[in-house]
Amino acid sequence: MDEILNTIANIQQSRSNFELDHFVLGQHDTIEMAYYQTGLEIQDTVFKIKNAELEVQKLGIEISRLTSSGDEVDAIVAQQKGLVKAQTEIAMIGAKRELDHLLNLWNSFPVKYTREQIEAGQGEYWRARLERQAGSQVLGQGFVDMAQIDALRQVGILEEFIEARMNPIEKPTPEELA
Repeated sequence: MDEILNTIANIQQSRSNFELDHFVLGQHDTIEMAYYQTGLEIQDTVFKIKNAELEVQKLGIEISRLTSSGDEVDAIVAQQKGLVKAQTEIAMIGAKRELDHLLNLWNSFPVKYTREQIEAGQGEYWRARLERQAGSQVLGQGFVDMAQIDALRQVGILEEFIEARMNPIEKPTPEELA
């Protein structure tokens, strides 16, 4: 059993680097929003790690108090808390791996964007995101649902989106390609 637990500790990470790259940050259509999301992920992960460290510390104190009482029930409760402590320590290993990857991503951004730059890019971001989502709906369902249509209207690009789909770009003929 120890070998299995050691193996789990060695592979522990709740989200793979691939997942972080492609599904957490890759969901964003502009570099400013990917940067912003990376910052939020770092903030959340640091909080979770610090909170877990305090929990491990607290559990250690509780276990010490329970085992020194000499009571049989306290000894069992101490063992249960020991299991929680061990589980938390293993989870922290994965969280620290995630944090390392997130910090590498953060450091790879060519620009450290300001709040003003992120806000200034919101129009471009939402336009790209809504167009991508609507296009995905057309591919997947054959139509764009009403919520997506309303979102396109809210950002002022519905008419443009419709026009682009009503007058598709003609494919070149084989002769034109030659």
